[in-house]
Amino acid sequence: MESTDIGKVLSRGYYVTLGAIATLLDTWQSEPKRQQVISTLQSNLERFMQELADKGVSTETEARSYVDRLLSRQKPAQQMTVETPATPVPADDIAELKELTQQVMELRAELAKLQNKSDP
Repeated sequence: MESTDIGKVLSRGYYVTLGAIATLLDTWQSEPKRQQVISTLQSNLERFMQELADKGVSTETEARSYVDRLLSRQKPAQQMTVETPATPVPADDIAELKELTQQVMELRAELAKLQNKSDP
């Protein structure tokens, strides 16, 4: 057996498995689809395996397309860099920022208490 034959067998097995999972999820939700799959299995297993492999190919294509779209959206954000020189922050601003942060923490705690009181 040549390596290309093994590759084809493994590739087909992969697509059959992917198609079977997609079909299982589809049929899980619909009684008519379950009956159709059972009759298909009983009538011609080879044809059904080919349908599963085809569905696996289309499912993989859709998944790859989805991932590629997600990655293409992130690339521009990752490539954009803005270089600004660091400027020292005055001590008064740091103290004011710490005070405001403390106030926000206190307000959050008070809000949490009020929400807990209003929950039945």
